[in-house]
Amino acid sequence: MMKDNKLMGMLLGSFAADAFALGPHWIYDTEKIDDTFGDINTITNPPIGSFHPTKEKGDFTHYGDQTLLLLKFLREHRDFNIEKFKEAWLKYMEYYKGYKDHATKESIERLRNSETLEGSSSDELGGAARMAPIIFEFYPDKNKILKYVAAETKLTHNNPLVIHMVEFIAQITFKVLKGSSPEEAVLSEKDKAPNSLKNMIDNALENLQNEPRDVIKNFGQSCGGVHAFPSTIYLLIKYQDDFKEALKKNVLSGGDSAARGMILGMILGAYKGQEGIPESWLKDMKAYEEIIS
Repeated sequence: MMKDNKLMGMLLGSFAADAFALGPHWIYDTEKIDDTFGDINTITNPPIGSFHPTKEKGDFTHYGDQTLLLLKFLREHRDFNIEKFKEAWLKYMEYYKGYKDHATKESIERLRNSETLEGSSSDELGGAARMAPIIFEFYPDKNKILKYVAAETKLTHNNPLVIHMVEFIAQITFKVLKGSSPEEAVLSEKDKAPNSLKNMIDNALENLQNEPRDVIKNFGQSCGGVHAFPSTIYLLIKYQDDFKEALKKNVLSGGDSAARGMILGMILGAYKGQEGIPESWLKDMKAYEEIIS
């Protein structure tokens, strides 16, 4: 598939970040991460006791799997119809063998045998992590992209704060694809954001001189957007010129590194292009050929 290098970098960066996070995902004890994985440079197997016992090296977390489902849906239908995607999502997730988080379980219950297009009210950043295929397929139509990413997110995370985050992330990704640096994009969009996001962004900016593990532990390592969003913005700006280092610092900081990582990988992939992504990560991704086909 012939696509702009920055667009392909954006798409592959998001998936590669999820695959890279799979091994240490949801380990909160950073000493345990060090003892189990050492200085992580490659995609790894989930250890015994992982939340992802059905997965192995090169697979995705449940975030990446849903993102791949979205990509395949868009390629099949050549458009995004939320009603049809709801059917596809339910069919896939009801019998999904990977980890089902609370948002997924609640959304299945809400969406099944109902006409609603709005799932759980989860405030977790994972709901904002799946947008790369929509930007990839519909760029540069920003209005369509913003409409579709909001609808897709509401299907599982119908939460006003998460929708604000989705819109902000889409806007800065758009700016990076147009040539801005991630820092320039964040600063240019910050004043247009609601106060709830501005405060988180300011907290991220105020901590740029501090070490990632300290900052992310202070913000909170968990899935909630109020914790994960400022952590993601902090990592994005602090390591904007080094895709691999940004994603390494992310996973070594523990917690929900997959959701943070998919957003980081998407934006930094858009900034650095496909060549900025470690080649070994792409080769180790089982779905690599499917993604680029």
